[in-house]
Amino acid sequence: MVGRKTEPREMLRKALQVRGWSESELAWALGYRTIFIENLLDDACLTAEMALRLEASFGISAETWLNSQPDNDLWYLRERMGGELVMIQRRANRADSSKR
Repeated sequence: MVGRKTEPREMLRKALQVRGWSESELAWALGYRTIFIENLLDDACLTAEMALRLEASFGISAETWLNSQPDNDLWYLRERMGGELVMIQRRANRADSSKR
């Protein structure tokens, strides 16, 4: 199984650290309340609009922000659904072998 890539929350924490910004400072730069940034750091699910805002704030392309989301989602789901996916593969294999 492929290892987990950097997720949006980790990227955001690192970008804040590099800039030396607090959550409040990022919230101010983006025009949001601090609670919004806190929630984003707890459970980042980025929209294209937020990716553009982060690009403008940190200079990290919106594409980089957005590309990290599906990679993270797939890794998380593979971990969570591991047993179920194995069962699906077994059933699919049985269905194939019953056709022969």
